[in-house]
Order: sequence, then structure tokens, then C-alpha cells
Amino acid sequence: MRRFFVMWIAFLISVSVNICLAYVYDNDSNYVYIGTYGSGGYSTYLYLPSVDVQEYNPPHYQIAGNFVTIGGKKTISETWGIEIVRFNWYTKETYSKNWRGILTKEKIVDSEHADASYYRKRADALFRAAYGVDFYGY
Repeated sequence: MRRFFVMWIAFLISVSVNICLAYVYDNDSNYVYIGTYGSGGYSTYLYLPSVDVQEYNPPHYQIAGNFVTIGGKKTISETWGIEIVRFNWYTKETYSKNWRGILTKEKIVDSEHADASYYRKRADALFRAAYGVDFYGY
């Protein structure tokens, strides 16, 4: 019985800590909410002080930023990652570096598909943080 009670208390503490983590990001002006994706309800935020304009050569831009993702089904996890996005203002195309460091064109379409929505919101958040306007204009 005592073991059950200790496990129950540990569960309540872990759940409250994880809920507080997401709450911290929602109420901190240094973070911009990108969206919630995946079956585990992973919420992604852009950390604004990390935004770095790496190339300014209109119509070409390259912007990097730190993103934090928090969520999960059974275990709530928090992961941080740097994402680098290249922009072409004239063609409205974005490219990101894959795990090998190779630039790949992102498929941005007018749909609610999770990947397309994420890429569009991520590009707009980075561009808005750097220049004050949305890259895609909406």
C-alpha cells in the first residue's frame, strides 16, 4: 500500500511539473507558439532571443533559431533544437537543412496537413522575429 501511495505522489508531481513547463512557455514573451503536432500533442515554440540572421542578401535570406518542443503520450519530454531556414522572397520558397546538412526544399501548400502547416508557421515566425513581417503574408 505504501509503495502505491509513493508511486501515486510521484505521478502527480511529474504531471504537475510537465503542465507547468508548457504553461511557462505560453506565458513568456520570449517564446512564440508555433503549433501542436503529432499524436503525442507536441507543442513547439520559437525562442525569440536565439533568432540569428545568417544571410541578408535580398531576395535571399537565411535565419536560424532555437525551437523547443514539449509533449508526449506517456512521458512528457522537452527537446531543444536549432533550425536553419533559407528563404527566397521572390519565389516564396523555403529550404531547410536536413540531418546531413543538405538543403532541401520544403513543401508548402494551402492545406491543414501537419507538415505543411508547421513549415509555414515556422517560416513566418522566424521571418517575423527578424524583420517584423510574415514571409507568406498571412
